[in-house]
Amino acid sequence: TIFIDRQATLPIALPVSGGMTVTMQAEDLFRLAALPPAELRALAETVSGTLMPDPQVSATPLGYDWGSPVTAGLWRVEVTSPDRGGAPGCTFFVKLVHHTRLWPGLRWLSDDAARAEFIDFYPWQYELDIHQSGIGSVLPDGMRTPQLHHVSRPDGDHVSLWWEFVHERADSWMLADYRLAARLLGQLAARRRAGAQVNEALPAGVRNAHHGGSALRFYASRRVFGGMLPVLQSGQVWQHPVLQEALRLAGDEQLPADMVALGARLPQVLDMLDDLPQTYAHGDASPQNLLLPADEPGTIVVIDWGFGTLLPVGFDLGQL
Repeated sequence: TIFIDRQATLPIALPVSGGMTVTMQAEDLFRLAALPPAELRALAETVSGTLMPDPQVSATPLGYDWGSPVTAGLWRVEVTSPDRGGAPGCTFFVKLVHHTRLWPGLRWLSDDAARAEFIDFYPWQYELDIHQSGIGSVLPDGMRTPQLHHVSRPDGDHVSLWWEFVHERADSWMLADYRLAARLLGQLAARRRAGAQVNEALPAGVRNAHHGGSALRFYASRRVFGGMLPVLQSGQVWQHPVLQEALRLAGDEQLPADMVALGARLPQVLDMLDDLPQTYAHGDASPQNLLLPADEPGTIVVIDWGFGTLLPVGFDLGQL
């Protein structure tokens, strides 16, 4: 039996062939991520270390950046058993990823050719691929990946990942946390510099850059030059009440002009970055992807690896 907490349930529009869309609720998505009863029982008993003859599930949707091309849904999943008085047997972080062609944001790309290229280039199973490549063995002391308990493939377009649920520290990041993260990210980048033997275990799609250059250049050419910059250059977006209020609060009337000026310099900036030493980084090392577990002081749990191909040294510190 599956009990679904419908808190924060949102409709999600998925593009399908012919230009139509279908709307899928969070509970429908979780049915894709859920496990058959026998698999669920075996998994819950393995993780909890106790018998759970009639496991019951409560799945609470978690918020995420809906702009992520491959994230279909996130849930905190509590598995309980009546024989245990309803006490949680184990908790999972469940992530459902989908094929890039199902990403609603494809409509932002300029034309069918650009969309097809993005679908072909973007590695939608990268999170699983990087985990299976043995990245955990490359991490420096004080940094680890969460444990991946189970992988399910409900169909050819979705993968359900049942991760360890990391109970995070309640208080905010402190300066010492940023220093620790910066040092560990630097050590990781040094170990994964261009030509290092540890990189041979990476997925082939990561080691082979796009014909247009690095993943960073690909992103800049498609999402920035082809998408965001024209919007900024037109100036109309700044007339939206939300952005007008944001500018007022920021107290920076020159921000729109400064962003356009920076956009004009981006080709030069990319050339400068290409001249720096190159390394494989995390790629999206913001604090939301660097978890501070409550019961492991001095440890950072790394999730949601970003750009896959080589990047200029120091890239992760910009994200941090």
